[in-house]
Amino acid sequence: IAVIAHVTATNMPNLSRHSDEKFFVTAEGKKEHVPSIHDPPTLDLSVVVPSYNEEERLPSMMDEALHYLEKRQMQDPVFTYEVIVVDDGSRDQTTK
Repeated sequence: IAVIAHVTATNMPNLSRHSDEKFFVTAEGKKEHVPSIHDPPTLDLSVVVPSYNEEERLPSMMDEALHYLEKRQMQDPVFTYEVIVVDDGSRDQTTK
């Protein structure tokens, strides 16, 4: 018995949003357009660091990661990145 599968990629569906979902208000009170998945990217790399009770390990990890990212950016000035640290209720000093 032979099974043959044919898989093809399809275009992203055309998403529609309610008018209330098209804008957001920044911390400064400015109304801005919510980016679409179809918009071109604004950064080359987003690094998400999950951290829960990482008070001891996070500083050295961040030093190492930022050293690498800054070195890469010096080699390629158009390279852009962001680092997002996510702390979901650590019981130590991770947030600080």
